[in-house]
Amino acid sequence: MKTKDIVDRFANLPDEQRQGLIADALSATSSMRWLPNCGPQSACFFSPAHLTYYGGQAAGGKSDLLIGLALGAHRSSLIVRRQYVDLSHLIDRTLEAYGSRNQATSASI
Repeated sequence: MKTKDIVDRFANLPDEQRQGLIADALSATSSMRWLPNCGPQSACFFSPAHLTYYGGQAAGGKSDLLIGLALGAHRSSLIVRRQYVDLSHLIDRTLEAYGSRNQATSASI
């Protein structure tokens, strides 16, 4: 089933049922610091594979996926960039998920 099909079915639910599903989803994900987008990002995030390859164009969500996996799914993560200047975006996005540098002290950023 495609994401559009799911969204269409969700939109056609009675308001009470839709609000119940939203509440259930918020409750089920309340402990997660980051949630993947529907599609390839979710498929990779929830994959049971030990090794995955995830590529694509700039602004395709690869960096966010790496951060999300590092924050929520992995016990240990290493994220590298070819150039040092490319790390500032990763650090900023990671701090958005954690809230501040003080809360991120256990993560080696």
